[in-house]
Amino acid sequence: MTQPEARALAVASPAHAGSRRVLVGVGGQARVWRQEGPEGAGEGHDDGGGRLVREGRLTLPEAWDHPHLVALFGPTADDAGMVMELVPGGTLEGLMEARGALPVGEAVTLLVPLARALAHLHAAGVSHGDVAPQNIMFRADSSPVLIDPGSIRLPAQAPGPASTLGFAPEGEAPGTAGDVYAWGAVAWWVLTGELPGPASHRTPLIMLCRELSLATARLIEDCVDADPRVRPPARELAGELLAGERPRPLDASAAVTAAGSPHMLTQAPPPTGWRAALAARRASVAARLSRGSRRRRAGVSAWRAPSRWLYAPALGLLLTAGAVLAWRAWPAPPQEPAASLSQVSAAERNAAAVGALPALDRARTAALRDRDEAALSAVYVQQSPALSADRATITALLEAGQRFEGMGSRLEAVQAVGADNGGDVVVRAVAVQASYRVTGPGNAPTALIPGSSTPLRWTLRHGDEGWRILAVQRE
Repeated sequence: MTQPEARALAVASPAHAGSRRVLVGVGGQARVWRQEGPEGAGEGHDDGGGRLVREGRLTLPEAWDHPHLVALFGPTADDAGMVMELVPGGTLEGLMEARGALPVGEAVTLLVPLARALAHLHAAGVSHGDVAPQNIMFRADSSPVLIDPGSIRLPAQAPGPASTLGFAPEGEAPGTAGDVYAWGAVAWWVLTGELPGPASHRTPLIMLCRELSLATARLIEDCVDADPRVRPPARELAGELLAGERPRPLDASAAVTAAGSPHMLTQAPPPTGWRAALAARRASVAARLSRGSRRRRAGVSAWRAPSRWLYAPALGLLLTAGAVLAWRAWPAPPQEPAASLSQVSAAERNAAAVGALPALDRARTAALRDRDEAALSAVYVQQSPALSADRATITALLEAGQRFEGMGSRLEAVQAVGADNGGDVVVRAVAVQASYRVTGPGNAPTALIPGSSTPLRWTLRHGDEGWRILAVQRE
C-alpha cells in the first residue's frame, strides 16, 4: 500500500465502515492484524503499539526509518495500536523450513541489508532486542525487512522480554552487542541449518560451511563470541561481509504463504473487465477444441481437417521455438576477463584497500587470540616485519601456556592517504583495543591489559590472493 493510504488507515477508526480486520499472528508483545478497507491494506500491532510511539517519540521515528526496517505510519485512532506496512513475503523461519541452509551468495544478500538496518538503529542510540528468524520477513519484491519495533530499547530502559532462545547471548541484557550476537547467530543458522550453540562445544564455522572465506567465518565467529568485547560493531558487518563474499540473487519464494501470494509482485493479479471476458472466451475455445480432440480419438468424426494453410503459422512457431532452444543450448561466448586491480583508478584501488583492512585486522586479532600462527599467512605479506613479530608472540604464548582472553579490536576513522611508488596503498586508522586478560595454565589470570586507542598507518599490497598487510607503523 502507498504511504498516504497507510496514513489514512492510521487515523481511521478500526471500526471504519467497509474495513475488515484479519488476525495474522500473535507475537511475544502484540497481536498482528491485517486491516483491509477502501484505502488499501496494511498491518497493525495492538497491545502496546501506541504506547511505544509515545514513549519513543523523540527517537523512534528517526531510528525506525530505514529501507530494511518495516515502515511505521503512526498510531491507530484509538491509540491502542500501530499501523505499519503489509509485509506479505513470509518469514525467514518459513523459508528455512522449506529450503534448509542457504548457499553463501544468497545468505549474503539476506544478511547485508539486516546488518545495515542494525547499524542504523545503533547509530540512533537504540537496539532492536530480538533479531530472530520470525522477525525477519520479505517484502513483495522479496527484499528482507526487520520487523517487531515493539522490541526496541533505549539505553536507559530496563531490559525487555527475553529474546528468542538460541539467538541471544545467554545471561546478557539486550543491547547493541546482543543485536550483533543475534545477527551472527542468524548468519550461522542460514549457512548451516544449525544454531551456533555454546562456544565451548562449537565446531569451527569454516568446517561446517567450506564455501565461506576464512575472513567471513572469523567475522561470524566473533559476532557470536561469549565476550561482548570481541564482537564487532554493527556498522562494520556489511562492509566486511561484502569484502569476503559475493552476493547472489535470493530466492525467497518458498517463504510465501497462501495469504501473502496475491500481494507479491511476481504474482499476476486475476483478470478483470475485458481481460476477464477475453480469458473466458479463450478458455471456452480451448475446451471445445479439447472435446473435439477427445471425440476424434474415440473414433467420432466431429470436424473435417483444417486447410493446409492453417499449418503454416504452427510450422513457423515450431521453427521459432527450435531456434530459441538452439540458441539457449549454444555455448555462451567467452567472458572478457575482469579488469585487474592495476587497471582500475587510484580512487577505486584506495577504496578496495580501505574495505579490506578491517577484515585483515579482525583475522589478525583472531589468530593471536587462538594462537594460530598459520592463520597469519592470510593477513600479512610474507616478508612483513609485523608477521615476524606476531609469530614470535604466538610462539611465546604457546611456550608459556598462556593465551589472550577477551581480546578484541576495531578500527575507526579508516581512510586511504595515497599509494607509494610501487602501487601499495597506505591507509590510516585508529585501532581501538578493548581491555583483555592474559591467562596462564588452567585459565588462571596473570595480567590485565588495559584498553587503548592508537593511531596507526598500514601499508597494504594486493596480490593473487587479495590484500595483505606489508607494514604497520605508529603515527
